[in-house]
Amino acid sequence: GECWEIIPGRDERNPFNGNALLLNGGHTFSFTGQASVSEPIVNYGTVISGTFTMAFLNETSGRLENVMLNGTDNKNYGTINSGRFYNVANYGTINGGYFRETTTNYALAVINGGEFVRIINQYRGTINYAKTSELYNYGNVNGGEYDGMVRNKGKKNEPAYINGGTFTGESALVNGVLDEQDTWNNSY
Repeated sequence: GECWEIIPGRDERNPFNGNALLLNGGHTFSFTGQASVSEPIVNYGTVISGTFTMAFLNETSGRLENVMLNGTDNKNYGTINSGRFYNVANYGTINGGYFRETTTNYALAVINGGEFVRIINQYRGTINYAKTSELYNYGNVNGGEYDGMVRNKGKKNEPAYINGGTFTGESALVNGVLDEQDTWNNSY
């Protein structure tokens, strides 16, 4: 079939209101130019370059290498290996990249590397390694470098765990259970 197709908003593969560009699996895409794509993108393939200002949905089989996502509604269910990203809701795997705004790592999603301004690690999300200045952890952190505010808070029956990592600079660790008084530990 085609490498890509325009899919209408009423198509079940398209979560956006208007038309979207569907990048089919089994293909590798390289885009050049700032305005090369003017529709939101649903990616099932491998994108190795490009700058996208529209919302980007990277599906389970999708892979991103050295791309720049400047849109505000980016969702990753596949794999991100490198690039620059404005903000991302991660349901898949992040292995690297630079993330300039809030990255929310949802349940069962994994961050294995990258530099982040702010991470919200949701329930049952896992961070194996990340560099960030702000971490709001409700899941599991196994390592990383944290040089700012770290909050580690879990629900009563879904505790959050910090199992490893380096906490430096002016970082403070707020440890506790949601809706209960915080316990402060100032030198980690």
